[in-house]
Amino acid sequence: MPKETQKEIYETIVVGDTSALISLAVGSVLLKCLRISRILIPQEVYSELSEFSQFNDVHGKVLQYTISLRNISMN
Repeated sequence: MPKETQKEIYETIVVGDTSALISLAVGSVLLKCLRISRILIPQEVYSELSEFSQFNDVHGKVLQYTISLRNISMN
Protein backbone atom coordinates (compact mmCIF):
# COMPACT_ATOMS: atom_id res chain seq x y z
CA MET A 1 0.00 0.00 0.00
CA PRO A 2 1.42 3.44 -0.90
CA LYS A 3 2.49 5.67 1.92
CA GLU A 4 0.01 8.48 2.53
CA THR A 5 1.22 12.03 2.82
CA GLN A 6 0.33 14.13 5.87
CA LYS A 7 -2.11 16.16 3.74
CA GLU A 8 -3.93 13.02 2.57
CA ILE A 9 -4.19 11.68 6.09
CA TYR A 10 -5.81 14.85 7.43
CA GLU A 11 -8.46 14.84 4.72
CA THR A 12 -10.25 12.37 6.98
CA ILE A 13 -12.40 14.37 9.37
CA VAL A 14 -14.32 12.91 12.28
CA VAL A 15 -17.04 14.79 14.13
CA GLY A 16 -16.84 13.89 17.80
CA ASP A 17 -19.46 13.94 20.50
CA THR A 18 -18.78 14.34 24.21
CA SER A 19 -19.08 10.71 25.23
CA ALA A 20 -16.96 9.45 22.34
CA LEU A 21 -14.16 11.92 23.02
CA ILE A 22 -14.12 11.10 26.73
CA SER A 23 -13.94 7.38 25.95
CA LEU A 24 -11.16 7.84 23.38
CA ALA A 25 -9.17 10.11 25.69
CA VAL A 26 -9.46 8.01 28.85
CA GLY A 27 -8.79 4.83 26.86
CA SER A 28 -5.56 6.33 25.45
CA VAL A 29 -6.78 5.91 21.89
CA LEU A 30 -7.36 9.57 21.05
CA LEU A 31 -3.76 10.36 20.10
CA LYS A 32 -3.70 7.39 17.73
CA CYS A 33 -6.90 8.68 16.09
CA LEU A 34 -5.35 12.13 15.70
CA ARG A 35 -2.42 10.67 13.76
CA ILE A 36 -4.78 9.75 10.93
CA SER A 37 -7.59 12.29 11.20
CA ARG A 38 -8.70 15.66 12.43
CA ILE A 39 -11.59 15.79 14.88
CA LEU A 40 -14.23 18.48 14.67
CA ILE A 41 -16.55 19.12 17.59
CA PRO A 42 -19.64 21.30 17.85
CA GLN A 43 -19.55 24.27 20.24
CA GLU A 44 -21.88 22.42 22.64
CA VAL A 45 -19.44 19.51 22.87
CA TYR A 46 -16.53 21.87 23.49
CA SER A 47 -18.51 23.53 26.27
CA GLU A 48 -19.31 20.17 27.87
CA LEU A 49 -15.67 19.03 27.63
CA SER A 50 -14.55 22.31 29.18
CA GLU A 51 -17.04 21.86 32.02
CA PHE A 52 -15.98 18.26 32.67
CA SER A 53 -12.30 19.25 32.55
CA GLN A 54 -12.82 21.24 35.76
CA PHE A 55 -13.29 18.06 37.80
CA ASN A 56 -10.29 17.00 39.85
CA ASP A 57 -10.29 13.37 38.75
CA VAL A 58 -8.81 11.28 35.94
CA HIS A 59 -11.48 12.42 33.46
CA GLY A 60 -10.93 16.07 34.26
CA LYS A 61 -7.17 15.83 33.84
CA VAL A 62 -7.44 13.91 30.56
CA LEU A 63 -9.99 16.39 29.21
CA GLN A 64 -7.81 19.39 30.10
CA TYR A 65 -5.17 17.89 27.85
CA THR A 66 -7.69 16.82 25.20
CA ILE A 67 -9.20 20.27 24.60
CA SER A 68 -5.71 21.70 24.15
CA LEU A 69 -4.80 19.40 21.23
CA ARG A 70 -4.35 21.16 17.91
CA ASN A 71 -6.07 18.52 15.77
CA ILE A 72 -9.31 18.96 17.66
CA SER A 73 -11.22 22.03 16.62
CA MET A 74 -14.70 23.47 16.77
CA ASN A 75 -16.84 23.62 13.66
